[in-house]
Amino acid sequence: MKVHLAKKSITLRLTLLFAAVSSAVLLLLGLIIGALVEKHFEELDRDLLGGKMELVRKELSQTVTAADLAALPQRLDAALVGHRGLWVRLRGIDGKSLYSSGSASFPAWEIPAKGDRSFEAGTGDGQQWRVLTGQAKWGRLTRPMRQWMWRPNS
Repeated sequence: MKVHLAKKSITLRLTLLFAAVSSAVLLLLGLIIGALVEKHFEELDRDLLGGKMELVRKELSQTVTAADLAALPQRLDAALVGHRGLWVRLRGIDGKSLYSSGSASFPAWEIPAKGDRSFEAGTGDGQQWRVLTGQAKWGRLTRPMRQWMWRPNS
């Protein structure tokens, strides 16, 4: 059964054209708004992670003695309480883990740091993530540490 649009009324043809153009415009508008919303949430996460990184840097700057270093996990746990889905891992420059959030479930893959306060977003291990990496100095010592903050994007 062949449908010849030329034999249909002008009203039907204009209605079909309007419906097609409206659908295309709404689809494009939906894609643009979706991308803008995602960018907005990435900016919010970047601000949240940046604030927590500053908090961790402050705690590290007050770590001077071996006793301070031993108490660091408790201080960080207390400082980071109430942030469900925010996980922090601190490693020394040698790669040794110095702190990891209590319920942290860090993925097996590693995010390469692209400098101080580099922000990455993507997917891995079946989850979306946002990571802020950076360097920190602690106490009067000048040993840099790498912070790796991960917030799963749910």
